[in-house]
Amino acid sequence: MNIGSILAGGDATTKFSPVYETPVSHTEWVMVDCEKAKEFLTYNTFDNQRKIREQKVDNYAHQKRNGDWKPGADGGIQIARTGTGVWELMNGQHRLHATIKAGVTIPYLVTWYTFASETDKYTFFASVDQGAKRSESDALLALGIQSSLTGVHKVGIRCATAAIKAIELGFKAKGGNKDGTNPNTNTIAGTKRVLDAFSDPILATFNALMGNRVMSVRTFNSACFGIALLSFTYAPEEAQEFWPEIIDPNTLTKGTPQYALHHYLLTHTATEEADSYAFCIANAWNAFAEGRGIDLLKRGSNQTILRVACTPMDGKNVNAGREIIAARLSSHGGK
Repeated sequence: MNIGSILAGGDATTKFSPVYETPVSHTEWVMVDCEKAKEFLTYNTFDNQRKIREQKVDNYAHQKRNGDWKPGADGGIQIARTGTGVWELMNGQHRLHATIKAGVTIPYLVTWYTFASETDKYTFFASVDQGAKRSESDALLALGIQSSLTGVHKVGIRCATAAIKAIELGFKAKGGNKDGTNPNTNTIAGTKRVLDAFSDPILATFNALMGNRVMSVRTFNSACFGIALLSFTYAPEEAQEFWPEIIDPNTLTKGTPQYALHHYLLTHTATEEADSYAFCIANAWNAFAEGRGIDLLKRGSNQTILRVACTPMDGKNVNAGREIIAARLSSHGGK
């Protein structure tokens, strides 16, 4: 994907004339031992850097010990700043940790970049190859400075990304999208635009679901978060009453939809109940929205299309999810 399309706010297929600001750079070969690796890691302060993957470090360390590492073929170490700002490690944290773990000295190609703007620096980080596939949410986090979701916890952005995909695909179990693509969010640019369009409901949903640490873990999955997002988007007052009660057991009364959903989330997982999980969560919300009591959550034998009360996803239109996402994009001006 052309990284310029992200900043332009269009899909990857949109034609435009990108403007590039050439960074000032200096590249040198450096013999990196344990002490030098630790020195470079003092620059590892970039707020959107990914977490260390220990398995990746172990794999790299094994290659270094056995002499299988090919200097220069790995992209080297890349450190960047804006203007005269602080240097930050953009690329190479896993290799540096592996060098320390292996206890060897490795020649690294080290490049120091000075970018003209924060936008250029964050875009560079979003596109750089760090030896492992960067997920869509990783890239969105890297570009977070340009999003209206700046300041939202990383967990919230990742969960919101998955939830939007779930909405678009009608909450089908994994593999339900036969062609493997999402028409509106199949690019980082598209997903970012939808996240921006959903900004306020995402914040409301995230805040509502964060009250209880145990329950927040249960509610941060694509089905539960997606249904909550829909409810906050189309019925915010009712949603604000419903969702916070689920994560606070002191407010629950047996026989209410909140009680039933609280119990269901604690005793079931999305993995175990892949075909019925989203239906059960939606059924709890539907019962609340329609003023009905409920004791046990289960998927009805005739339920084939998920219904979310008070939203356009009324169970009659199989393409409702895709239309909702398209509408949000349209209301956001397609930007």
